[in-house]
Amino acid sequence: MHTKRREQGEASRQAVLDAATNLIATLGYDGMSMSQLAKASGLPSSSIYWHFGSKEGVLAAVMERGATRFFDSVQITEEAKGTPLERLRFLIGSTAHGLIVEHTQFLEIQLTFRLHDARHESTAVAEVVESVLEGGITAMKRVLRHSFAEYGEEAAGRVADELAQLAVAMVDGVFLHSRRVSSDRVERLTGQMSDALFALGLQVVERDRA
Repeated sequence: MHTKRREQGEASRQAVLDAATNLIATLGYDGMSMSQLAKASGLPSSSIYWHFGSKEGVLAAVMERGATRFFDSVQITEEAKGTPLERLRFLIGSTAHGLIVEHTQFLEIQLTFRLHDARHESTAVAEVVESVLEGGITAMKRVLRHSFAEYGEEAAGRVADELAQLAVAMVDGVFLHSRRVSSDRVERLTGQMSDALFALGLQVVERDRA
């Protein structure tokens, strides 16, 4: 009985998060009302408050779930092989594709609240936004360390530390640009991004060897 109740509770929670994700992407966070969320999820407002406590609690949970799903998808696989540049191109390309095609709503919500986080400085939302940003930087560090591994562990670590934040900013920029250009252009941009990061990484390696 308790197991079935927990399963039902989790199913209800996921239904709210699915509905909230779609409503925020369509109407914006401010445009989404709790009554709309109740109607879209098929659950009474009282149940939503029980699960999340508040509207901002719903938002924090939406971003946490989106971040978990995205970061779980950023894996260093056997397909990421070849030269350092080929590995970087593959990993950057797959990461950007994942965000732009498979996790669009998550990144759009995340970017919106990074731009307007002053409204949420004292809430769990601000903490989640910061946590997701740090998670993105950590994921990019893994990508860069793997790509530059043949230059040595220390050199690869320095490249990752110096360029991970820039890599996240570049992916954000490509995502925003993707709303106005073709998929072919996005692919070219991610390739150019990889080439630029690789050139900068080589500068770090050569500087530290000097």
